Amino acid sequence: MIGRTRTMPKLKEFAAGTEGARLAAVLAEDGALILRDVLSQEKQAEFLREMEPFLEATRLGADSFTGFQTTRTGALAARPSWRREAWPGPMTPRPNRSSSARR
Repeated sequence: MIGRTRTMPKLKEFAAGTEGARLAAVLAEDGALILRDVLSQEKQAEFLREMEPFLEATRLGADSFTGFQTTRTGALAARPSWRREAWPGPMTPRPNRSSSARR
């Protein structure tokens, strides 16, 4: 697709209380989704405060693959101090060892 632009596919959006089986089916089919209102506004603000140093330290992409105007900060869901409260159980995200070593 060199020289062509593609529009981004629209992600399906769901409310926080949506049944897990429905979310799992969409994830299996589409690979991603948007889950609305999972965090309170207070938790969202706290998340942004805690993530600011990581976001600020992330550099722009250096080539056309990573995008010259794009930043990619990894493991955001695994970094907040309150992550186990927000994502309890075996699905709690954990930082990738290789990305942790680069900090």
